[in-house]
Amino acid sequence: MVEERTGELTEVHDKLMRSEKLAVINNSTYYLRMKMVIGDAKVARHMEILEREVFRSSGIIDGLLDFARSREPKINQARIDQIVDAVLERIKWPENVQLVRKDDGLPFIDVDIEQIGRVFSNIINNALQSMPDGGALNIGASIDDGFVSIKITDTGIGVSMKNIDKIFEPLFTTRSGVGGTGIGLAICKSIVDAHRGSIEVKSSEGKGTTFTIKFPLNQK
Repeated sequence: MVEERTGELTEVHDKLMRSEKLAVINNSTYYLRMKMVIGDAKVARHMEILEREVFRSSGIIDGLLDFARSREPKINQARIDQIVDAVLERIKWPENVQLVRKDDGLPFIDVDIEQIGRVFSNIINNALQSMPDGGALNIGASIDDGFVSIKITDTGIGVSMKNIDKIFEPLFTTRSGVGGTGIGLAICKSIVDAHRGSIEVKSSEGKGTTFTIKFPLNQK
């Protein structure tokens, strides 16, 4: 576990070493935009693309910093369904997405409330982004073999078989536009692992994705 974490941090360090160059590029694009000949639509378009990619790269750097700074969980007693409640309150819910919940009445378990909230926030937001034309999001829970098991299922675009095994890798993303940094799910897995839990994903392209997250009932 220590060797694996050390390897991850080494990789993160290598990525962050490039952040200074990224800042130079960012400043250069702004300068070039100011010096650009007015009325040159083609140049303006290229500058917009460059600025967008620099913005995305900045998001990757921020995500890598979060990944490198990940801390040990600050354990408190909480109910998973109540954490989900708090997460949902902060999300602007699309009118064309139906929410179905069957996760009430869960027992209190030992978790870091802030970290686990981040896990659910990331997965739920990813699910909503996968359903731009609407759909349904189902959140269910059960007690299985000493674990609280939470399933989050969407009816979105799904993930292809060739990509499913890479989904928790840092910097891997299936989204090419702004917002797809490939850090969020890697952080989710790191958090769940630190809670001695597990996170798995199953997906069918064109039909949807299910994340299953499990936390032990007793951390002792």
